[in-house]
Amino acid sequence: MSQINVNVDGNIKKEATAILDKLGMNMTQAVNMMLRQVIYTQRLPFDVCLPSDPNKETIESFHEMKGSGGENLKQPPGKYLIPNG
Repeated sequence: MSQINVNVDGNIKKEATAILDKLGMNMTQAVNMMLRQVIYTQRLPFDVCLPSDPNKETIESFHEMKGSGGENLKQPPGKYLIPNG
């Protein structure tokens, strides 16, 4: 066996560990699964890209849903801010 040392934000580790616990696995098992997928698929097992800003159609759809009974509709998580309008 080899050992990998990784620096991770404490909150990220805590949240990820809680989710992994619910899935019945630990961090070592999750990292091993990811590394096996890298080998099997010859790529990262997730897309790595810059997020795009929501386009005009997305913003209009958001406001339409909010105006038709979706008053409790919340901002999506992440960096996207839907402008008021």
